[in-house]
Amino acid sequence: MKKKSFITAALVLSLLSLTACGAGEENIELSAENETYNESVTEPAVETEEAETEEVTTEAVTEIITEEVTSAASETVTEVVTETVTAESEISETSAETAKPGSGSSASGYAEFVLKEGLSANYADLDNRCFSYDGKIYRVGETTLQDMIDNGVPFRESDLKNAGNNVNKSSVTDYYKVEVNRFNGMQFQFANFTDDDITASECVLKFARWYTLYVPNDAFDDERNQEIIALANDAYEHIGLSVPFNITIDQLKAANPDPTKESEVKLEYTSDAKKYIGRSGYVFDFHGGTGQVNGVAISWLP
Repeated sequence: MKKKSFITAALVLSLLSLTACGAGEENIELSAENETYNESVTEPAVETEEAETEEVTTEAVTEIITEEVTSAASETVTEVVTETVTAESEISETSAETAKPGSGSSASGYAEFVLKEGLSANYADLDNRCFSYDGKIYRVGETTLQDMIDNGVPFRESDLKNAGNNVNKSSVTDYYKVEVNRFNGMQFQFANFTDDDITASECVLKFARWYTLYVPNDAFDDERNQEIIALANDAYEHIGLSVPFNITIDQLKAANPDPTKESEVKLEYTSDAKKYIGRSGYVFDFHGGTGQVNGVAISWLP
């Protein structure tokens, strides 16, 4: 009996030791000739909303890439994604005909989509990886955190306290978040790809993602669905993407038929990085029931 007690105690101590170890510091390791981007991060969880008896949890999808784009549901990832925005086309649901890129639809109560100035009419434009916020254009790989702060992007106060933190070379920042409304938000991450240590505010935008917690579907009553649409329209007043907020996976694939990777709820349009080993680009996430988009991520890896 004594021996069993010792063994049990040892196992408990071992488990406690494992539990005490948290996720490591975010880090990008580079090798000399073929510089390898090996970032280990833990994805931030998207805050949830309760709708009467249901509880929905959405994880922030930070598409991380080593040698191919990895699924966004993992806790530890090797990162980055470059997303490709492809032709803003309206696809008729009753025919295979694709409308002219840039045209919009106000179906089901969504605001008519109008391509905002500076954005690409191509859903998968790897040469123009950008979005807009309150009329200002931001590009992954170019825009700095300080640029966004100076333009008044409403980051959370708790995030802004980290803007002066030191970021080592070849390292990434924590996630910065903008809460547009109850159901819609954006997440950002910045990186130091220089050879010197700099502050977070000097780092360039590496990852940007719009997400919505809900899309209209038959599980909700009309009042709930109208609230979802109204808040999506509110978010559209601030956020500019190259795709409508209500585009479906079938419509996107019809307009841009050659994704680099796909599943029933995801389309990825990415390209190989030049300096690092990995891929980056656009990743589109869709609701499993309706097929409507519920997340668009844009990333850049040099």
